[in-house]
Amino acid sequence: MQSNKNIIIALVVIAVVLGFVIFKQKSGINSESPTAANTQTFSFFDENLTADEKKLFYVPMPDASKEEVMAHFELALKMAQTNGQIIITDCAAVPSVLKVKLGETFNVKNAGNKEIVFGFDSMIKILPGKTVKITANFKNGVGLYGYGCENPDVQRSIGFVLVSP
Repeated sequence: MQSNKNIIIALVVIAVVLGFVIFKQKSGINSESPTAANTQTFSFFDENLTADEKKLFYVPMPDASKEEVMAHFELALKMAQTNGQIIITDCAAVPSVLKVKLGETFNVKNAGNKEIVFGFDSMIKILPGKTVKITANFKNGVGLYGYGCENPDVQRSIGFVLVSP
């Protein structure tokens, strides 16, 4: 049983790394691009984050070592929750990492007072106070999917969806 778990974890890690490489190649992003690279510039939105949340939300740079990418993935795996719902309020998401199975449906609730846009392959507008259902059938399949918010003062991820087999 333990070897099956190790195989699943290894496959998820491989999928995350491959997804990142494919994304980097398709988007033409390089380490000089300010939209691609995590600038590690903290803002007042970061004041209430834990040390682990700061490590998680400021993702490894495109030129990060495999060890840095693995450490980030392992932190996401450690922080993952399986409650089936993300609640977003003013550029803050709970939980930090939602773990779902491939093909599973989860809810995204906009608890803020402004319309938000959420998605990975396609974007969905969510009105204040509304909840939408999202199915984890993303184009790249199994992997770690980060999302942000439209506030220019928040130059980092605000949460992740970890899609497992």
